[in-house]
Order: sequence, then structure tokens, then C-alpha cells
Amino acid sequence: MKKRLLCQRFWEWAVLAVIVALMVARIIRAAEEQGYGIDEIVNVQAAYSFLTQGNYTSMVEGAAFPMTGIFPPGISSGIVVTWPAGIIFALHGNLFLARLLTGLVVLVQILLLSGLFLRRQGWCWRHGLLGGAFLSGILFQWVPVGMWFVLSLGELQGVLLVAWALLVLPRNLWAASFLMGAAVWGCKFMYMPAMMMLTVAVLASMEGRMAARFKRGAMMVIVFLLPVVLWLLIIAARFGGAEALAWPGRWVWFVKHGFSGFDGVQAIPMMGRFTAGALEWSRDALPVKLAELGFFLAPFIFTGSAMLAGRMARVSRVFWIYTLCAWGCILFLFAWFFGKSPTMWPQHAQPGMYLGVLFIVVFGASWLADLELQIRSLSRYVINAA
Repeated sequence: MKKRLLCQRFWEWAVLAVIVALMVARIIRAAEEQGYGIDEIVNVQAAYSFLTQGNYTSMVEGAAFPMTGIFPPGISSGIVVTWPAGIIFALHGNLFLARLLTGLVVLVQILLLSGLFLRRQGWCWRHGLLGGAFLSGILFQWVPVGMWFVLSLGELQGVLLVAWALLVLPRNLWAASFLMGAAVWGCKFMYMPAMMMLTVAVLASMEGRMAARFKRGAMMVIVFLLPVVLWLLIIAARFGGAEALAWPGRWVWFVKHGFSGFDGVQAIPMMGRFTAGALEWSRDALPVKLAELGFFLAPFIFTGSAMLAGRMARVSRVFWIYTLCAWGCILFLFAWFFGKSPTMWPQHAQPGMYLGVLFIVVFGASWLADLELQIRSLSRYVINAA
């Protein structure tokens, strides 16, 4: 019996090693083959400049918004995303190594997040890491332009911070709020709706007086703002208080007037956006379009299937609150991308798609636990048959 158990564990670790090796090979291939883009150049230069000169800036003159000068807000991917590339170049490395380190940091996070989460659901570490390996395959292969994260873009790293926040939320609300702040201010501002919905969910699920709820919500907002306050303190220490005070105004200008900002929204009817030549959607391949729609709509299809299967009868009120808030966040991002996005670039749909994947993983934890028992039974059957 002991020999069979050791054999089962060996094969499980072997499968995990093979899948991780395939994902590392996928990262290496992406690091070698991805073309050079203005976003990557700007982000890498900014990270290198921050680590060596204390100024998050680039040498690229932005046509639509500034990316040079003192901490220009036009560089929309923050240091929380770009630090691996900055370290590589500070050590006189090259772009391939910068991409490789960025990809490996993401892969390690996915494995740890899945392992820790599934461990809480009753899985063993081996099967939890296996779940993370399969999840990385979904994120790398099925999400449109999914490998662009090696270019130091912030969409995937942002949702990983959201996932870390949800993981620590039951034990430490303030750490979760800080991580959400890091996702919004240090990765991508597009994750702001996730923080808003998380705050609503926490307040709605609390018991007690309304005053206590609002006090807790105010503290969440304060902790959420700490990363940007820290950013302003760095600007003040490096360039003076006047520059720090001017930065929020420049950031608001970028959000409003930037190339993908609110002023860029074109007056195109909803249905016309799917065929308008000025928007990227009309030029995307059919698999890309199906993937974008599928990941956005998957949480609602998944929930409906669970209700039809009778798996929602035993869930708590708190679970429903968080589910509805997750729906609200994904619906907002869906409406923004398909109804208002000035460009409809695939990477701008990624926050909603990634949150859809995250919703499925969290929501389907009990189903995954059942699957884990089936995997164990199947493994024992294969070993006995051999």
C-alpha cells in the first residue's frame, strides 16, 4: 500500500513538472518571438529610470499624452508590474531576460495562488499546484493576446493582486485593501471597479449599525489609497512638494484626455461598434472575438448552471452578496469595452476576462474539490491496473 501511494505521488509530481516545464517553454517562446511595441519600451525605460535615477519616466515622446518629464501619468503600467524588467536592465541585462523574469514571476504567482486557495478548499499541495498549472495554461493560451504580459503590461499582474486580496480578505481586511490599491495604482487603473465592488460587498455583508459599516468602509478607502500616497511621497522626496501636489492633476488630465481616456469615446451606435473600421474588434479574428465574449459571459453562464444543478440552494447570504458584486464589476467592464472603449484593443478587454476566470475559480471551488476526489480515485485505479 505504501509503495502504491509513493508511486501515485511520483506520477502526480511528474505530471506537475511536465506542465510547468511546458508553461516555462511557452514563456521562453513568447519572450523570443513577441515583437517590440511602444508600450513595452516605455514601461521598461520607466522601471530602469526609477531604479537608477528615482524618476518613473521614459525617453519616448508621446503623441497623445506625455511619457517624459517627472513621473508622467501617461505611463499607465506601474512599478508593481515593471520592476522585474527594471532590475534586469539595471544589472546590464537584455530585453529577452527582462521578459523571461517577468513571465516567471507571473507563473510563480499563479502556482502559489492556486495552491494556497485550493489548499483551503481541502486539496493537497500537489493537486493544488496542478490546478495552478492548468490555470496558467488557460490564461496563457486561451485569453486573447494572453502572453503580452511578458511585455511588462499590467493587466494580468493586476488581476493576480486582486486574487491575492481576495485570498487574504477573510483574515485581514486591511491587507486586502492595500493589495487592491497596489492593483489599481501600481498595475492598471482599470481595476478600480473591482475595488469599488469589493467595498460594497464588505459593507453589505457586515452586521451591526450603519455608522460602524461606513467607518469600516472609510478605513478601507484610506488603506486603499496608501500606495498612491506612498508614490506621492517618493515624488516629493525626489522633486519637491510642488511636483507631488501637481501630479494628481496631471493624472486626472491623462484619464480624461489620454488616447484611451473618456474624451476618446467615439459617437458610434452600439451595434455599429462591431463593424466600425476605426475599432480593433472589426479586424480581430473570430476566435479572439469568441474568447472575449466567452470569458465575459462565463460567470453568468456558470452561475446559471449551478442554480439549475441545485448547487446554489445551500450558499449563504454573504456568498450571494459577493457574487452579485462580482457580476456588477464584470458587467461594468463589459459595458465599457463593448459600448465605450475608444479602441476596443484586446488587452483592454483582459481585466474583465481575467476577472471572469477568477470568478469561475472561486465560485467553482466546491466542484473542484469533488474533482480532486475523482482524480485520486482515477490515480489509484490506474496504479492498481498497472
